[in-house]
Amino acid sequence: MDTILDPPGVGVPKGTIGRTLSSLLLILEAWQERDRQRQHLAKLEDRVLRDMGFSRADALLEASKPFWRA
Repeated sequence: MDTILDPPGVGVPKGTIGRTLSSLLLILEAWQERDRQRQHLAKLEDRVLRDMGFSRADALLEASKPFWRA
């Protein structure tokens, strides 16, 4: 069976299942990164938020969104 090795030693079948798994992993990684960025935004100082053009309320509103919502 042909496999794509990523990471080394872990085979993911090529074809529809492999593409579906790859797509799912990309989505999960995007959600994780979005959540990390929102939590970081919520922790920034007001001065930094103002420099970026955000208010504390803007930052908290963005941070309160669920990770799956863009």
